[in-house]
Amino acid sequence: MYGGRQLMEETEMDLIHHYELDMLRELERITKRHDIKYFLAYGSAIGAVRHKGFIPWDSDVDIVVGIDNYERLDNLLSKQLNKKYEVKNYKNDNTASLLFSRIVLRGESGIVVHIDIFPLVGLPNNKIKQHIFIRLARLVNGLYFFKKVNPEMHYKGRKMNIRISKLLKVFAFPIPSKLLISVKERLEKRYSIKDTKYLFNLCGAYGTKEIILKDWLADQVYMDFEDEKLPLPIEYDKYLTQIYGDYMTPKKSNYV
Repeated sequence: MYGGRQLMEETEMDLIHHYELDMLRELERITKRHDIKYFLAYGSAIGAVRHKGFIPWDSDVDIVVGIDNYERLDNLLSKQLNKKYEVKNYKNDNTASLLFSRIVLRGESGIVVHIDIFPLVGLPNNKIKQHIFIRLARLVNGLYFFKKVNPEMHYKGRKMNIRISKLLKVFAFPIPSKLLISVKERLEKRYSIKDTKYLFNLCGAYGTKEIILKDWLADQVYMDFEDEKLPLPIEYDKYLTQIYGDYMTPKKSNYV
């Protein structure tokens, strides 16, 4: 028998997944119509491989898109998404705390129900330059997040996270948002995807583990995801192993 709280949590997760799967259908419809390549990433890619759908306890969806198609996809989604949904980012929402776009329920914050659209950018081939680039990217993303985040809303009920966030907010406060956005936009254009061997999620959380060979994402392979088929990188096993190691063994504490 399920306890009342567990049943409630599972019911809420089912509803979250219902909306996110519908968002994915919209994303697939629009990207196919306009010949834009994207891939399920992180826990969403693991879910496709390991669960043929959502990881049961994972409440968000992650995709990656090459920077050369990123702004185009943003614009198309803004115009062609079902009106139940909208795209939020730092360009159209001054309260946004992230330097990438999200598909969210229209009129909602998007903290719980969303698709994260991460930008893949080129990296230099030199290892030292790669590390410098990644450290700068993580610094810019972190400063922007803590400058903009509403700790009580984002970390609802987690007192320690709220305290730490408020402290970091003090350090980030003096740095102009426009400066952080400018650095981010310069980084995304610094190394052309066409001319590099390596790709990197400019807004990623895994540091050097996210240095990905471009050949691993040379094409899409469609896999079962709930009642749909959705794209993963052609070398999804190499991609996921690079980031997580043994990704086929569930690690609930790490959200994968």
